[in-house]
Amino acid sequence: MPIEIQANVSAPVDKVWEYYTNPEHIVYWNFAADDWECTRAKSNLVPGGRFIYHMAAKDKSMGFDFEGAFTVIEANKHLAYKLDDDRNVQVLFCPQNNSKTAVKITFDP
Repeated sequence: MPIEIQANVSAPVDKVWEYYTNPEHIVYWNFAADDWECTRAKSNLVPGGRFIYHMAAKDKSMGFDFEGAFTVIEANKHLAYKLDDDRNVQVLFCPQNNSKTAVKITFDP
């Protein structure tokens, strides 16, 4: 059964899309805890394009590459990708009004 999460962001959908998909911004938010960081992010945001984000513990005790390929890209609406371990991820960007966006993520466990 897929896992679903939602985050409500106080920003318009175009800005949320930009921060979610642009490696320049990804390094500032793409980590699960405050004692981790995203040390580098690269992506080719086209269908079939690859991405790789390196996540590491700030104390340098461990790290890993989060990588895969984009399968669907609909700017400001829908992003899908397949991870290198064959899990699928769907991300929906749902404008709530001019200044708020719901980001709904569904992924294989």
